[in-house]
Amino acid sequence: CRSVVRLTKRGLFLNEKRAFDSTSIPEVDEITGIYPYTDDKGLNQSDLTRKILFQDNPDGKSLEISKCASVEDVFKFVRTNNGALDYKYLSQIVLALYDLQTIFIYQYEKDEDANREIFFKKLLEHKELYMVFDAIKNNLASFEPQFLSYTVMHLNKLGLSVENGLIQAIALQLKDHLLRDFSLSIASRLFRVIFLENSIRPFYIAQDLIPHVLRHIELVNSTKDLEDLNMCLLKLNAILTTGVLQRYEAKVRELIEARVLTGDDYRLILKMLSVFNLAMWRNKHSSIISKCILLMKGSIDKLNLHEMYHLYDVFFKNQEPGDVLNTIQRAAARLLQERDEAEEDHSNKLKLFSSVIYFSSPMNKAQFRRDIAKYMNETEDFNNLITLRKIFSFLKVSDPKLCDLYWNKACQVMKKENDFAKIMEIVNNYVYFCGDIPGFRHYAFEHHVSTVIEKAFKAGTLTLFPNNFFSAFAFILLSSYNEKLFNSLLLAFNEMHTQMAPMHVFKLSNGLLMGSLVKSSCDL
Repeated sequence: CRSVVRLTKRGLFLNEKRAFDSTSIPEVDEITGIYPYTDDKGLNQSDLTRKILFQDNPDGKSLEISKCASVEDVFKFVRTNNGALDYKYLSQIVLALYDLQTIFIYQYEKDEDANREIFFKKLLEHKELYMVFDAIKNNLASFEPQFLSYTVMHLNKLGLSVENGLIQAIALQLKDHLLRDFSLSIASRLFRVIFLENSIRPFYIAQDLIPHVLRHIELVNSTKDLEDLNMCLLKLNAILTTGVLQRYEAKVRELIEARVLTGDDYRLILKMLSVFNLAMWRNKHSSIISKCILLMKGSIDKLNLHEMYHLYDVFFKNQEPGDVLNTIQRAAARLLQERDEAEEDHSNKLKLFSSVIYFSSPMNKAQFRRDIAKYMNETEDFNNLITLRKIFSFLKVSDPKLCDLYWNKACQVMKKENDFAKIMEIVNNYVYFCGDIPGFRHYAFEHHVSTVIEKAFKAGTLTLFPNNFFSAFAFILLSSYNEKLFNSLLLAFNEMHTQMAPMHVFKLSNGLLMGSLVKSSCDL
């Protein structure tokens, strides 16, 4: 493939001397989506997007863009045609750059997010990219809405932050169009981008569009419309009501009965499960969750690693339908074997390992326990530590050497990473761990965490977030030996106890149950 050959680290950008002023480069946010709306693995852009943006009979300029095999080819076209680029060509240029980025990412597979950011930062060094941005901004009013929706989606995929002024200008332009002529597919692409921002602004942009989305629930009659509707509902999950979810479930059942939605649509089914499986209403929709999983049973062996772990996560949280258990285990074991042979991708191997062991026969647990040490040696970050702790619970590991090894590893990770929220998550895991293994304590871990908590308390940051405070207080109740810190947190607790949620009560109860510093003066 000519594209792949030319996209080496040395030859990716052939215009190095024409670097744009680096002081004008905006801060680049990490662009990460949540499964299952990430793109499928592979080098090819979806046929649907290409068909829409390049159409069946492209003209000369479109053909020239489609044949660009490097970033330099794209930028040469931009320089040659600057001032003569209409909305169609601008959309195609953005897609061509995204295609090249995708090739770059999968040529160097080890860290997808890092490679995505490297590519985009390199793009930002070239003035031609800013010429494209300016042309898009100046031609916003002339854009055909469908082209504009694909443009904003792929600009964001390239790495342009959702808070960037160009993204926000496009979002408002699309909103105005949708209020005049609503399209569920265009709305889904708009929502997909704007709701990556964790603030109230996306709801402000979307508020007038929400009634249009909800009116379309009963109008859906194809899997394409269902996918677009599902994306909108997922992004609006914070404001969905019981009635809306009941209407959505009824529509899904109707499409299943009419055989519009079948087991061949397993990727769409996984996306739908992301809505029904949200913690706020999972129990109320367990029946449709089971029905959807059973519908895709025959396609489970087709799932890739990310899809498999998503399905396992849904199954684990619902504990049903039992009929697919063996199918999930066999498919996960096959993927795990493929990863073991490749000897890479530790994080994903660990997730697959957890999906294989949880419902396995007790006869296999001895072998699984022997495998744990291998995975522990490769664990170097908080996320893998948390997954590994769950595996310990699954297998009821009580070997003191293995337990000490795990919490030694936790101490090593905490010395390298200072993310306080992640540390509090590990703290919660420690409390649960001690509950699983009566009498177990790791004093080096307790000392390290107590020091971190004390610093946060003195800095005034611990009490800013009630969840962090109550997690820390539960830990101090358990660890108990720092009496001065205990008394300080107890005084703070007297002021903050009105902010407790049921989960906080549970955490504190665990800490009290397992801790030794329980004084008669503690009126908890």
